[in-house]
Amino acid sequence: MGESAIPYARDAAFEQLLRQAALYASRQKCSAEGAGQRHVTRNPRDEEIERRAYQIYVGRGGSDGHDLDDWLQAERQVAEELKTKR
Repeated sequence: MGESAIPYARDAAFEQLLRQAALYASRQKCSAEGAGQRHVTRNPRDEEIERRAYQIYVGRGGSDGHDLDDWLQAERQVAEELKTKR
């Protein structure tokens, strides 16, 4: 495995963690469909948080182990931006 493959693997793993975190966060907004099935809807705010968390991750050099911190920082930044737009 070459040097160029390592960052890609980390990016893919981080994106998967972000998708899982977004899914977990949006489960409160799910509506039941049938017996035990759920339909997950994503809103633009969640997508912006996901993008921002990834930018923080990349800006930090892509080091592993800070996914929750990146996500929470991104939530704070997006919330602050929404607050100032009102």
